[in-house]
Amino acid sequence: MTTHMKNIKLIIPPKWLMTQTNWGDPVMYHYYPGPSIMYRKRLKNTLRLMQPYRFNHLLEIGYGSGIFLPTHSKMTKKVTALD
Repeated sequence: MTTHMKNIKLIIPPKWLMTQTNWGDPVMYHYYPGPSIMYRKRLKNTLRLMQPYRFNHLLEIGYGSGIFLPTHSKMTKKVTALD
């Protein structure tokens, strides 16, 4: 972690770019009118906890379908994702 950073907004990729990784992957719930409220709030809460800091390198373990990766790319110089 290094310096403080400005507010980064949650970036949800277009639905047509997303693919379910398996039958239990909830990625499509981020796009349905009802469930999307809860699923996006979870991502926003995570982002809020990370917001005060700027990272040189971010490691995301268990990224699934990668819905949070576009947001992570705005928070750091380098993102590494392992699944």
